[in-house]
Amino acid sequence: MKLHRRYLGSLAYTAGGFDTLRLPRNYVYSALKFCLIADITRAGGAAGNAKDSAPAQLVNTLEVVVNGKNTIKRMDLETLHRRNQKYHGVRPFIDAANLAGFGVLNNDISQVSAQFDFELPPSGPWAKGVDCLLDARGMSSLDLNVRWGAALDIMNDAFVAPGTVTINSARLHVWTIERVNAPVVPYALWKEYRLLSQTVPGAGILTFDLPVNTTYESVMLKTHSDGDQVNTIIPWGAANQNPIRLYSGSEVYMDLPAGCVQMDGRLAAQIEMPELTLSAAAINHARQEFRQEGYYDVPFVHDGLLSEMLDATRLGDLKIDATCAVPGTQDVVDIYCSEIILPETPAQAA
Repeated sequence: MKLHRRYLGSLAYTAGGFDTLRLPRNYVYSALKFCLIADITRAGGAAGNAKDSAPAQLVNTLEVVVNGKNTIKRMDLETLHRRNQKYHGVRPFIDAANLAGFGVLNNDISQVSAQFDFELPPSGPWAKGVDCLLDARGMSSLDLNVRWGAALDIMNDAFVAPGTVTINSARLHVWTIERVNAPVVPYALWKEYRLLSQTVPGAGILTFDLPVNTTYESVMLKTHSDGDQVNTIIPWGAANQNPIRLYSGSEVYMDLPAGCVQMDGRLAAQIEMPELTLSAAAINHARQEFRQEGYYDVPFVHDGLLSEMLDATRLGDLKIDATCAVPGTQDVVDIYCSEIILPETPAQAA
């Protein structure tokens, strides 16, 4: 198989709008890649800051829809950017340092990139034998749907009057990595989506019910308070060891303090760059390496081995408990699911 890369064009930003880009269907997709370039003017405010990975919030939702009805990828650009960091061990390209803070900007150009993977890292588009790919050959349609956000979405809740933000222009550029002459065999399909977004009503245990009709590659929690990614909703420290618990009935798959989940994730993903949202300070690598703030990933598949998936198809239920605090006014926990849809065997098809 040879790798083929092609530029598919770009979509122009319209506040709160919706666009569809028809994707070609003659090859097999390894990845669909994005780069948002935005020209931003900010009048400045009395307080506040840009959100994590801003201006990614201008892309509210990215969806890949197969045959007009089956959504196999659905995610906001901010989360996709950070999930790429987890899967690839390096943060995707971003150039948006000028957005930090709440000060005045005139025609500032910011960029942020991400990609939808269709084959499981660390296989990457160079492995010879892969289990997961998106085979577009024979599909009746393949679409990329983009739902745009608003200008103020890039700022947190502390950004107050007289602050205003204007998007002078923005474009989302799209290109691919595809496999040419890939064998015509059944491939597993990697499905990713946000399951729910839950406001934390008060301090204590918050329970989430997960679907049990599928097989999981991973489950991820994302916490944000008043528009900022934070670790303080599920805090970890000398006085706080709030756990995250994944279980079905009496069977417990994980029961760890939230900070331990993040530490495990950093090593598993080989994330080398230090993480501290909105920090402009120099990092002393001899003494500081941070967790990925606000993200708690529970992986089941290691080294691309599908045999390690969590098979929930025969479970009566599947739940996550998170012991939460309420550090802000609007404290939210998002749940993201990553599924592997296995191809049918001849016996199953019959």
